[in-house]
Amino acid sequence: MISPEDFLLFVKSSFSFLIAEFQFEFWNETINGTAYYDVKYRDKNNVISISIESSPNYYQVMLFKLEDGQLPDYDDKRKSIHLNELNDGILHELTKEEFKKNNEYFAQIDSKDETQRMILKSAKDLRLCLLYSDDLIGPAYNKPAAASRGSWLGKLISSLNIRTNRKHKVK
Repeated sequence: MISPEDFLLFVKSSFSFLIAEFQFEFWNETINGTAYYDVKYRDKNNVISISIESSPNYYQVMLFKLEDGQLPDYDDKRKSIHLNELNDGILHELTKEEFKKNNEYFAQIDSKDETQRMILKSAKDLRLCLLYSDDLIGPAYNKPAAASRGSWLGKLISSLNIRTNRKHKVK
């Protein structure tokens, strides 16, 4: 398992676009020995959580829509969304050129092992989701012209009858 220090440094490097492009702030970090690490970024309406658990070895990225400034219940599918669900709603609509530009953005970040590759991939995916969705985090940031793929979040949430709670397994 990745050390807490390496996790924090790699997450902060890989997800620095949240601060640079989307006006999120680093909110907090939680280190529970070697069993659980979590980094959270926040803007006025959302929290993005990047966490890893050593037992049973899971990694996940979540977007939470704040309710009156408070985190919603983890199981509230209207207000807590797994990156996997975001990917399903957006990434299949993007062009090879959009993926290529995104990969170029992250070219300076070198991943050294399976865990770092997984973290970097999730950062790339999240950046694309934030760039190419109208209603994911709202109008609090400047999106590139012609980047929008339309409103899909409401459709996604209404189509989720059962929350799958899929997580990436760390090898």
